[in-house]
Amino acid sequence: MKNCTLKSLIGLLVMTLALVTMQVIPVQAATFKGFKQDQETTSKQEIKVGDYIYYGTYLGKDILWYVAEKDEKGLLLYESNRYEQLQNSKKNIIDKIGKFTKENDLEDLDELFDVEEIPSLFSLITDGTINWADITAVYLDPNAIVFKLGEGTKQNPYTIYTEWKETPTLKANGNQVTLYNVELVGTKVTGEVIPTIVVDGVSQSISNINYDGDKNTLVYQLYQPIKQGQSVQFTYSLAQDATTAIAKAGDKVVLKQVSTAVKNETVDYVPQPVTLTKGLQNEGVKLGDSRTLSVIAKGEGVLTFNWYKEGNWIYGETFNSSNQDVTSSYVIKNIRKEDLGKYRVEISNDINKLESSCTVNLLQQYQVRTATYPVEAGALTNNSINQDGIYTINDVATVTATPKGYYRFTNWTENGKEVSRDRSYSFAVTQDRNLVANFYYDKPVVIPQYTIYVTINPKDTGTVRGDYTYNKGEYVTVKAKAKEGYIFENWTEDGKVVSRNEEYSFTVERERRLKANFTEEQPKELSFKQAWRALSSRQQKAIEENFEEYLPYTTLEETLSLDELEGLTKGYFTKDQLREVKRDLSLLEDIGIDLDWEVVELRRVSSVSFKDLGRNHWAYSNITELAKRGIVAGYPDGTFRPSKPLTVEDTFTFLDRVLLLNDQTEVQQPRSTVEKYMTNSRSWAFDSMASVGSKLEEKMLRQVGRMEDTYLSRGQLAQVLFEVTNGNLKKIKPLVLFTDTRYSEYEDGINYCIRTGLLEGTTATTMEPNKAVTRAEMMTILMRLDAALNQ
Repeated sequence: MKNCTLKSLIGLLVMTLALVTMQVIPVQAATFKGFKQDQETTSKQEIKVGDYIYYGTYLGKDILWYVAEKDEKGLLLYESNRYEQLQNSKKNIIDKIGKFTKENDLEDLDELFDVEEIPSLFSLITDGTINWADITAVYLDPNAIVFKLGEGTKQNPYTIYTEWKETPTLKANGNQVTLYNVELVGTKVTGEVIPTIVVDGVSQSISNINYDGDKNTLVYQLYQPIKQGQSVQFTYSLAQDATTAIAKAGDKVVLKQVSTAVKNETVDYVPQPVTLTKGLQNEGVKLGDSRTLSVIAKGEGVLTFNWYKEGNWIYGETFNSSNQDVTSSYVIKNIRKEDLGKYRVEISNDINKLESSCTVNLLQQYQVRTATYPVEAGALTNNSINQDGIYTINDVATVTATPKGYYRFTNWTENGKEVSRDRSYSFAVTQDRNLVANFYYDKPVVIPQYTIYVTINPKDTGTVRGDYTYNKGEYVTVKAKAKEGYIFENWTEDGKVVSRNEEYSFTVERERRLKANFTEEQPKELSFKQAWRALSSRQQKAIEENFEEYLPYTTLEETLSLDELEGLTKGYFTKDQLREVKRDLSLLEDIGIDLDWEVVELRRVSSVSFKDLGRNHWAYSNITELAKRGIVAGYPDGTFRPSKPLTVEDTFTFLDRVLLLNDQTEVQQPRSTVEKYMTNSRSWAFDSMASVGSKLEEKMLRQVGRMEDTYLSRGQLAQVLFEVTNGNLKKIKPLVLFTDTRYSEYEDGINYCIRTGLLEGTTATTMEPNKAVTRAEMMTILMRLDAALNQ
């Protein structure tokens, strides 16, 4: 009985002291006998006294425990390499205790000492032969695998579990699960302690883990938010390496790093400064794109990332780091113009702060415009994202032309030049493009042809050219040249004079029979007055009426050209007689002809400036040149107003002056016809309007006759220029087919002005014939007209 009592007392003493000094973390246990490591046991296997328990390795050595005995709490284990020493220690304890008792009378030992007093008793009798801190014990419940350990000091015990046995203090908010009253012990990175979080039975992925040492909180960031009413289960199992665990110590939940069978140690924490592993990179983007801006940094302690856009804070996040790379990202979704600009991120910990920045800019973009010719001939598609023809630089664009009906695709052209014959045309986009898909009508079309017959009257008095068969719509010129001793008089058709010029141009619309008339030069001529008196009264009256109807409305000087005199005198006088009149117009007054015209004075100036016209204006040189020559003028307030639309009065006044400077005074319409449509004779611009109107065909004259102070469109101006120059200007440019002039009533005039260089399109495919002409545009056109008339 005494031996049993002593044995129980010693076992209890050893167990009590061991609980004070123990520090161990459990792993999945395996049982061995005779140190054999080939028999694994599960958590449900019975463990018996005498077994050895394998708990993994520490510093490359196996950790083995010896099951010494059972008590009411479970199994009492001793570290195997201390077992033999423990047996010797028991003997020493008995010897020491024996000094206070009779050698063979131990029945009253339990009465001498109370169990609570034994630790203080041992502190008195310790003689250095035993290092009690090296003796560690653990209680193992073989059915539940619940390990209960002492923390290492009697004052602060704690309990550690392989799984949660009690629900910790948790709060779920949005996509965050927060664990409160968490104390970090040791240096283990919180990011490696990953629990299982289940929401309504569905396991959730964790995007980020953040530990706040000041608030003792551990925050798990989820990819999906938790909604109201959902249940959250938080569990954690020890890792296989058994170096990290979450435990409940008193009223705190402790994140603890421990080592198997070693003493507690205090580690001084010295944070490392922040260093940048990868900084922000400049980004070229398209509108509507999404971009993730990321930086990678490392350091120790809490790393704080603060994001700024153009100096304004936009986002922040923190991470716990143990001098390992941490990534912080900012996502820009569906990029808009206001998202462009400079971004900066500041990274800091307790030691230092650094930053990285980048610029988010739009990639250069260009537009590919397309049109069909004829307009109704086909359909066009492109491979741009929104079918709007907008591409980023160096994108490969593909435009496809699909014919309609009987039309067939011909080619793609740009600015009148062929660029491809493939219906699907692909190219790298490096600039804006204006492409026209051309088609032809596949059904055979017979184009009418007409013959122009030309004869000489009288025979053998000259030569002619131009008697051919032409397609309808062709613009042709017939030429006449007198032989020696003869002079060219005129072209007639059915007895009517159609032109007095040796070169007669017109558009072929029907068969024509033209006669080139020549007269023999007279060796002796009468004077003009003698020739006038030689005319019959009927002829004289016809000439007087001709002057009344066809005398020009305006002139720079009181003079007429020989051609004008010949037309006005109906061909009744010779060239010499007309030269006599040209030298002295008073001869006309002598025979009773009144020269009812306005003499236009153009005053040249040496220096010109307008308040609203700078030297960088695109039309500056044209405006100032015409102003110096006295052709145009500004407003009384010293401005020119280059962008203001031009009225018919202004347009015809400026145009008439340029025509007069270039001797373009030929009249097409009689005054009775002109004044039938231009009735406001009191207008300041009446004479100039009538002068230009007399050179127009009656249809155009009727249209512009009463416009006066209204605006002239680009299409109307093109037709006016075509008619006042009789279509005789030299064609120096290729014809460009515009998508918006195909059915314009001014198409002939527009095509003529394009080919002669007087007008240009507003874009590569459009002319905008209905757009008003501005003052600056008119100045440029007048300079081109002046140059063309001088060629």
